[in-house]
Amino acid sequence: MQPEDFDIKAEHIHKLQWNLAIRYLQQVENVITPEEKLSCYERACDIISGSVRGVTTEQDPDEVSVLIYLIIKASPTRMHTTLKYSSLIS
Repeated sequence: MQPEDFDIKAEHIHKLQWNLAIRYLQQVENVITPEEKLSCYERACDIISGSVRGVTTEQDPDEVSVLIYLIIKASPTRMHTTLKYSSLIS
């Protein structure tokens, strides 16, 4: 699977930032509290938003497309359960 499969052009790929976002998505399993888990997701989303915001062409990548691509690349386990648990506790 490649970014192009999500209509993300090569010039819009920010590997260093995206690798950091992937690490935050994977780190969710290593933290305990709901606040820490949500913080990991928030940091990943901030990184993605920042990498997309800097692009100023008509064919800007959609933040959602980048988020979906990076979630698939990170393949976090139990993501749905973690978000549901965090929403109930927070």
